[in-house]
Amino acid sequence: MKVNSRMICPVRQSDGSWTTEVKEFEEEIPDLGRHSMICNKCGEKSYPECRKWCPMEKEHESKS
Repeated sequence: MKVNSRMICPVRQSDGSWTTEVKEFEEEIPDLGRHSMICNKCGEKSYPECRKWCPMEKEHESKS
């Protein structure tokens, strides 16, 4: 599945200071049949056991 993503990237300015800019890109995420897109993107081989220790899974559960 193709998804459009955004990433904040650091950029050095001409005066030597730093700022950020948002870059958009398209990426292909395989459909591994998992419960969320982030799990499909990760591709951890120990799925679904990895859900017990995965920091992204814990963050997802805390928002529910």
